[in-house]
Amino acid sequence: MRQATSRYLRKTIFILICALLLCFLSSFRQPRTWFAHPLYMHEPSAKAPVAYVMSGGPASFERLLAASDLYHSKQILKVAILEETQHSTYNYAKHQSENRTERCIAYLEMRGVPREKIMIVPEFPLSRFGSLREARCVARQLPNEESLVVITSAAHTRRTYLAFKRSMPQNTHVMVHAASSLLDSDEIFSPIWLEYAKLLTYFLIA
Repeated sequence: MRQATSRYLRKTIFILICALLLCFLSSFRQPRTWFAHPLYMHEPSAKAPVAYVMSGGPASFERLLAASDLYHSKQILKVAILEETQHSTYNYAKHQSENRTERCIAYLEMRGVPREKIMIVPEFPLSRFGSLREARCVARQLPNEESLVVITSAAHTRRTYLAFKRSMPQNTHVMVHAASSLLDSDEIFSPIWLEYAKLLTYFLIA
């Protein structure tokens, strides 16, 4: 009995040490990129008539910047964004408040993307899951696209690909373009375990 208790105690201490070590290592950018690498996929040469930019999150402008780069490199012809009417910030140059969509359009225009090249995708309450909801909104708006580039944050790329691949028509070639490398992503310090949990959930429900 005493031996079993001792063995159980050693195992518990070992697990706690491993957990603490994992927490310590995940506090640093480089180890986190190693942990997040299975979540990452990226097609740098992705080319299509339209690129959809995933909305929300702290890296939204990072994604819009990547979209403008693809536009200027002629890899895409149009940029599509989700219609978001929620209040964003006050535009002091225009002396008025802007919603998120207006803010995104202004940023793309500042980066040299003409307004007529920006497509607004209406939002429909089709799912409680953000990325899956966006994928289904795009599928409804662009049912005849033969190819589509989706731009998102590095750690979200595999989950985003899964959501769009299963939502778009079967003949649509879906390509995912990471807005940055894992190491440089604005969201590298977001909880990685949560992203793995989301990926599993999307695999089961998408």
